[in-house]
Amino acid sequence: MTVPARGQRMFGLTVSKVVRDYFKLVAVLAIIAVGFYVALYGPRYVFVAAGFVVALLLFWVRYRHRIFYGAIEILAGIFTLWQQYPTGRGSFSGWFAEAFQRYDWHVVFLTTLAGVHIVVRGLDNISQGWERLWK
Repeated sequence: MTVPARGQRMFGLTVSKVVRDYFKLVAVLAIIAVGFYVALYGPRYVFVAAGFVVALLLFWVRYRHRIFYGAIEILAGIFTLWQQYPTGRGSFSGWFAEAFQRYDWHVVFLTTLAGVHIVVRGLDNISQGWERLWK
């Protein structure tokens, strides 16, 4: 398979438009990273504003690059499952009488369900992206 030259069409788009679109994606991802940093370390009003901006930019990424967004969503679901594994499972962390944490099945169930749901949404976005790409 040969790479199309500048100005040639690929999937109904010119190559220069595809390149410009990916430069926009990189710029938006950089702004999202800054937004997450500001949201994590800023005061509450900045947290809310940065969260809203990040949500808008992620919506743009989902609209323009659905397959990429689906892959990121799958990674977020796997991260959620990995990070929430110990939550609600009970453990010993110090003196036996003081630090015993009980097993909360409903917390384990809900956090597992949330992670699985995020992965399913990612798979659905990839599926819809493939359909849109080949139409």
